Amino acid sequence: MGHSASKEIRIPPEGTPASYMYHRYGPHTCQFLEKWNSYTESYPLKEFPLEGTFEMDKIDHLRRVLQHRRRKVSSNQWVTYFAWYEETSTRLRQSEIRCVHDSQEKLQAEIKELKREVSLDRKERLNSAQVRPSLGSEDKVRDNPAHSSDAAMASLPEVQENSSTSRPRRSAPDHPPRMEEAEQSRPTEQLGAQPKADMPLMLAPTPDVGLAPAQPPWTPTELYQLVLRLLEIKEDPEKFKEQLRIVLACFKPTWAQAQQLLGALLEWDVQKRLFEEASWPMEDPGWSEQELVDPHRRLLEAVSKVCPRKCDWSKILACKQKKGEEPADYMERLLEMTRRYIGFDEPIHAIEGLIGGWFVDGLHWEVRNRLKQVSPGWREQNLRELLDLADSCWAKKQRREETLEREFMALRLRELRATVHGGGRGRMVEGRRGYGAIHAVHTENYMAIDYGCD
Repeated sequence: MGHSASKEIRIPPEGTPASYMYHRYGPHTCQFLEKWNSYTESYPLKEFPLEGTFEMDKIDHLRRVLQHRRRKVSSNQWVTYFAWYEETSTRLRQSEIRCVHDSQEKLQAEIKELKREVSLDRKERLNSAQVRPSLGSEDKVRDNPAHSSDAAMASLPEVQENSSTSRPRRSAPDHPPRMEEAEQSRPTEQLGAQPKADMPLMLAPTPDVGLAPAQPPWTPTELYQLVLRLLEIKEDPEKFKEQLRIVLACFKPTWAQAQQLLGALLEWDVQKRLFEEASWPMEDPGWSEQELVDPHRRLLEAVSKVCPRKCDWSKILACKQKKGEEPADYMERLLEMTRRYIGFDEPIHAIEGLIGGWFVDGLHWEVRNRLKQVSPGWREQNLRELLDLADSCWAKKQRREETLEREFMALRLRELRATVHGGGRGRMVEGRRGYGAIHAVHTENYMAIDYGCD
């Protein structure tokens, strides 16, 4: 009698989200599905289907649509929406927990398999490294395994030593010598003698002389690591230029050392154009450390001319404000993308109008709409003023979200109380003590906290 409205609600098909909500929370959760579908049909990608959905992006889109309709949305619709929102949030959390558990189990299985493979590989290497005893000592080893190594050593033939060349025996060390010990044990080279082949020697190619030896500020291993750490010049010329500037300032390489470093870093055609642009000689001019300052500077200046900045405006336009990102952080990230992909060397203040348009277009849709409402002439303002406006709109958005969260929790609490007082299994009791009387004022407050309302 009091629930005639719920009897008119059709039962959703089995296996759909609406069927689950109908049987779990009651028929009232399915009474607005057709309305919600009509509200959101203008945006097919986030349209709320007639059979319901547990996709969070569609639930969030429905909330924004309901907020936009403001007072046209009844309080019953908000309670039904909250039931769908809570169920979707619960499913999302459970899905994330299951995903983490599955990842942990998969990782544990991979670790277990890796340990097994390592143990088998280690056992094979140990078996192959064992010294087999000779035939004459097999019985001895079999009788006393503890002396197997003595038996194996005893079976080896004796080496005849010459008294004139005899040296005292010493056992091999258990571990390789330290670098300091190796350096001390190495015989000292005579002054002016040619270096040995095992010493790190940097050889720089020259067209006429061939290979010019250079005193290394780095070993071959350090040079290899240095080349790996430096970026490709075509990938990011500005960052490559900065890294090369640091290397030249720290190591102060000579002409031959710079030839070797750039030869390892650059392709031959890029290296040739760089040397021509920087007026870098192809033969060793014998420059001193002070005379190398200007050639190093010319090398750095030639990097920007040989490999100009990349021009990729699609990456600049794709730079949008992330969820929870402050406008100042977004502005800094946009400026960095602009410097990297703008394609020309114009200063930032010369293209402020262009960057300001990109900045406003990439803001969160609520912040962007609020900014355009507050300042219709925003295109004439500089970046500093636009950032101040965006910060103000962002702060209001954050306060509204906090208020919405508090109102949401209050509504949920009162809904639970109404359910308990009603005495039913998830049913709402209408009337003075029912849902409508309890939530009318709070729903009005909730809907009043719409975008653009102060």
